[in-house]
Amino acid sequence: MSTFRKHFFAIAGLATLLVAGAGCAAAEAPDDGGAEEAITAGAGGDAELTLAPAAREALVEQKATCPFLGAAIWTRNLVVRGVAANPLARIADVAALGDAGGGDLGSVVLATFAKGNHGRMHGVARDASGHAKRGPNGEVLLSPKLEVKTAETLFSLDLPPSQGSHPGHSGILEGGPTGAYVGRFDPAQLQRLTARAVDGAGRRPGERGFKGPKFLQRSALGAFVWENVSRDPDSVYLGHGLGGAALADLAALHRSPDVEHLVALSGTDDLVGASGELGLLMTVLEHEAPVGGEPAVALADVEAMFARHELPPDWAARPKRSVKWVTHTMAILAAAERARP
Repeated sequence: MSTFRKHFFAIAGLATLLVAGAGCAAAEAPDDGGAEEAITAGAGGDAELTLAPAAREALVEQKATCPFLGAAIWTRNLVVRGVAANPLARIADVAALGDAGGGDLGSVVLATFAKGNHGRMHGVARDASGHAKRGPNGEVLLSPKLEVKTAETLFSLDLPPSQGSHPGHSGILEGGPTGAYVGRFDPAQLQRLTARAVDGAGRRPGERGFKGPKFLQRSALGAFVWENVSRDPDSVYLGHGLGGAALADLAALHRSPDVEHLVALSGTDDLVGASGELGLLMTVLEHEAPVGGEPAVALADVEAMFARHELPPDWAARPKRSVKWVTHTMAILAAAERARP
């Protein structure tokens, strides 16, 4: 999936957002008839964006490549703002979504990642003279990078080029080489995850009495994380591009797991970050009763969220707490580490 770690999850080294006035950039660039102000509308305002069904689907599949965000947009539980080229949302709105049903997941975790990973949007592409580049129909072209700061109350919904995208992602909602990710849904990558499902008693395919795949246990999510991170040569984790200097931070995390430590490490350790993404999935979708003695999510809910952008009927009534995200993330991380050879 995308991919949740630095999307929400990814969602994530977090920085404070600064208010970006479009006029600041325009002061040093040639006057282009207000082109930059038009393209980056939303940096100072947050008008609601009206989307036709096809445009909403394109936004969800190509830009909002976090399963929870994508589903929230598709089901109109999250209002899209700004302009189509630079879709935005209010941090307060995503915080309220995460807090729905009781708890503080939105205000403590989701808002933190929105501020830190998604506080920039596209600027205007310019030629060597500083003029805005235009397409064949005279349209102003965007820079490929997210280089304009959003307003402090907003975050960008264009996730693939954000710092939330990372090596070792699942490939379910994003593809492409490191640093040039693109949004798209890959059912084969989702199948790699759903193939790990067990029945209601925790029995696996091939075991006696197996009654069909119904749930994904938390430990299976950890094994999936390790598979994704270990197969990507660009991934960074302890023993693979992450040196001994990180040992103190990892020790602090295991000694005192909390949101602050997880957020700090998720920006440098892809194993931690990817675990945080699926920790979010567990927190939002956790089944009421343990399956085979451990927390689990319903396979149908996972497939609906990734493949059809749907949320469970009772998702808003489920309490979602930041402490649960920490617990699930640490357990998934431990399962990923156990999967290492």
